[in-house]
Amino acid sequence: MRAIGRILLVAAGAAAVLASAGCGARNTADVAIAANASGSSGSASASSAPSSSSQAAPSAAAAPATVAPVGTPTKPPAVRPADVPVAWMISMNSGVVQWRDARMVHTPTDDSAAEPVPGGQQHSARLAPDATFFAPLSCGGQENGLKLGPDGLGAIPCSREGFAAYVMRNALSAPKIFFGPDGTIVKMAARYHP
Repeated sequence: MRAIGRILLVAAGAAAVLASAGCGARNTADVAIAANASGSSGSASASSAPSSSSQAAPSAAAAPATVAPVGTPTKPPAVRPADVPVAWMISMNSGVVQWRDARMVHTPTDDSAAEPVPGGQQHSARLAPDATFFAPLSCGGQENGLKLGPDGLGAIPCSREGFAAYVMRNALSAPKIFFGPDGTIVKMAARYHP
């Protein structure tokens, strides 16, 4: 029993050292298993300790040691997708938006128009609960007329339903999609196309 206690004491110290170095040991059992597997137990008496998993460990070793350095995130941070400058809308319902890759092209009659990219991929993303929507023309709200922001995108606030109706009946509106840090859509702004 004394040899097992010595192994666990050595393993607890090794776990703390490995954790501060950013290694993957989660508790003393991980280090003890690694030490037994590699044969580097640190003392001659440790090699005489039984390695069977049916041997009961002391109750002090039953709880896992805290090994994560202070400030270490427990899960990797979410990667924010790049905003979509031109989206060819497929659907917008049930809190999910689907679109295809699109681009703006110059045309002889309309100056410019949106079109799907040949072979472009289809994408989808969830809408944030507090997402905002903007159209160049009234979409059922109080404002009327044409209103564009400095980027040429619609600047009239819309409801989610009003915006969905506007962009789904006018494919050439090809909205820009803005993402939040968690990957949800936080803003959509449609383009004006006469």
